[in-house]
Amino acid sequence: MTVTEIIARVRISDVAEALAVNLDRTRRRAVARWREGKNFSVSLNDSKNCWHDFVTDEGGGVIDFVARVRGCDRKEALAWLAEYAGVPLDGQTDSTQRDWAARLRAVRPEAEALVCWKQETLEAYRCQRNRIQHTYHAAVRFVLQHSPEECAARGDVRYELALTIGETYWQRVEELDGIIDRVEAASYEYLLLRIRGESAK
Repeated sequence: MTVTEIIARVRISDVAEALAVNLDRTRRRAVARWREGKNFSVSLNDSKNCWHDFVTDEGGGVIDFVARVRGCDRKEALAWLAEYAGVPLDGQTDSTQRDWAARLRAVRPEAEALVCWKQETLEAYRCQRNRIQHTYHAAVRFVLQHSPEECAARGDVRYELALTIGETYWQRVEELDGIIDRVEAASYEYLLLRIRGESAK
């Protein structure tokens, strides 16, 4: 197949996901992990199959994107893209195409499961964080609306309890925020190694 035909078979956001780039599909943004970026500063355009990094003002087509993420030249990037699409480049044999397609079918279920696992894990942590934060705010409201003297006169222990909740629950919210940030920033390659029990480099 020609370069144009190969590019027509892929979407840059799917390619980014296959390359273990952290994505926000809603905003069509990605994290520039090739330069150790932390924010979603890279715009992805599926209709034009192009990208733009707002921090470095770099960009280009999907082949350039693969080359930048993998740290290779355009020839190697094109070969990777053809393999990802499950098609041969011009001049390659049908057996190569069948081999590529078989390899793609073999890894796709694991890749899809990993994406789902990451999203479900993040959702679970966010729900836990929101519940704890809700309790924290309720405790803070109680402290602001009552005085310790008033509660002591009534034998009401909720003031001291609210103070304790306010302190300990906020610490837990911060811990969960840190966990969420680390899971969001973790590449799919790293998570896959961890899930498989292999040492992540």
